[in-house]
Amino acid sequence: YFFGASNDTIKYSMDYMSVIMCGAWFNLPGFAMNSVIRAEGNPKLASNMMIIGCLLNLILDPIFIFGFDMGIKGAAVGTVICQLVICLWSGYYFTFGKSNLKLKLKNIKIDSKIIKGIVVIALTPFCMELASGFIHLITNKVLKVYGGDLAIGAMTAITSINLLFMMPVYGISQGMQTIIAYNYGAKQFDRSKKALSIGILGAIGILSFGLISILLFPKQFISIFTKDARLMELALNGISIYSLTLPAIGICILGTVYFQSIGSAKKSIVLSLLRQVIVFIPLILVVPKYFGLNGVWAAQPLADIVSMIIIGLFLRKEFKGCKL
Repeated sequence: YFFGASNDTIKYSMDYMSVIMCGAWFNLPGFAMNSVIRAEGNPKLASNMMIIGCLLNLILDPIFIFGFDMGIKGAAVGTVICQLVICLWSGYYFTFGKSNLKLKLKNIKIDSKIIKGIVVIALTPFCMELASGFIHLITNKVLKVYGGDLAIGAMTAITSINLLFMMPVYGISQGMQTIIAYNYGAKQFDRSKKALSIGILGAIGILSFGLISILLFPKQFISIFTKDARLMELALNGISIYSLTLPAIGICILGTVYFQSIGSAKKSIVLSLLRQVIVFIPLILVVPKYFGLNGVWAAQPLADIVSMIIIGLFLRKEFKGCKL
């Protein structure tokens, strides 16, 4: 209820949550080990694990939802099974596989210096994830006031569609982190800048393609998630506003990751919170008072524009300070 559920949706939330939380035991170590596989120089295997996990999820979800008539709980069961597969696969790789690192109990020791380094680097993505959950809370409550449960459903569809095009950008951000960090540490600032530039150009290209696709075929995208006429109408109106600044998000994401990669923890934390918290929260609380539900849809694109400008200024200042 605290996150915006109503009497009509609480049953579905409870059914899903009761199962998906059990998967945390497999999801967290599996996700962590998958990242280590990529970091030790085997990104293809890490990618294959995630791709196979996603494909398996696409197969299992309909089987449990419709085949076993489990409804929303079936979707959670399918997801948890996929998380378990990735965890076991990653664990096997680090114990019996051809990994450079080996997972052994005797090697698990607490080292304060290593922990400190991990915490410093992890603070930025941690804050981003925390902010994301907090934003969902606020957004759902505002949507409930101005549009009810249907508006929350519409926002879920809209954000999912946008995420389809944003996921490759997150992939780019993960791929360029090591390159930027390595070259920055070697004082090859021109290479770090080039890696960021290529990443941003790629991200803008992908997200621009996404924006054009969404504007040309909004109904086709939304119909993937719902056939309800009222929900479709709300989502069509919302997606035409919400997605307008999609290309700008690439600069926001990759600019923040750049500062994380070079060890500027304070800057990266502030910039990571900029788009989703510092700028977005005041906008989503104020703009809907004047424009109603359209104001809710518009809050995120406005936050994207403001954040892109600020992050761009930070990057410009950073590059001026580097002796290229």
